[in-house]
Amino acid sequence: MNDREKELKEIYDDLKKESIKERGNKLLGMLSSGKVKPTERDKLGLCPFLFAIDSSFDMDTIKKLVKDAGCNIKSIDAEGDTALHYAVNLECKELE
Repeated sequence: MNDREKELKEIYDDLKKESIKERGNKLLGMLSSGKVKPTERDKLGLCPFLFAIDSSFDMDTIKKLVKDAGCNIKSIDAEGDTALHYAVNLECKELE
């Protein structure tokens, strides 16, 4: 794992400690400030968009990640899973 992947893991771990609404606001803030880039991936291949889905962020934040923050709705993780795979695995009907 390279230094940036470690840093992203720490960012994601810290975000998981916040309430769902707060983690969304913080991630959007990091994307708008450039602290995190929409295409950056951790060791598992999670970009901010896939991380948000995997962490059950609210739909408003998910939409803002795509519309406002430049995240790609067609993102694929290191195992080849897409946002739809995550939604099905998490039984998230809103995303399916």
